Amino acid sequence: LRRKVQEWALASRGKFPIKREHSDGSEETAQFVKWEDARGVCEDQVKWGQLKSPDRAIEKLLRSYRQDVSCLLDVCRQHMVFETVDDLEECVKAIESDDDVVVVRVKN
Repeated sequence: LRRKVQEWALASRGKFPIKREHSDGSEETAQFVKWEDARGVCEDQVKWGQLKSPDRAIEKLLRSYRQDVSCLLDVCRQHMVFETVDDLEECVKAIESDDDVVVVRVKN
């Protein structure tokens, strides 16, 4: 998924959060950077999305989905930020035209 998200970001000027580490070891998300600028320069600082934890997946299955595993759609996730609606629209078009992806649902 990460590789796909990187492709879509290039096609749409998508941005990712950058981790900043403080001297005390704590981290904060300080800014967003376009993938075209981060690639090969600071990509190790990009804060990538994480897999949904097994505990959270089980909780959702029991509480919300009546134990129907087919309802659990967001196990693997990433996010991007866009400066304009046009950039967001370009990303949606890139996703929809990707032969490796089937859009099941759009939310929010």
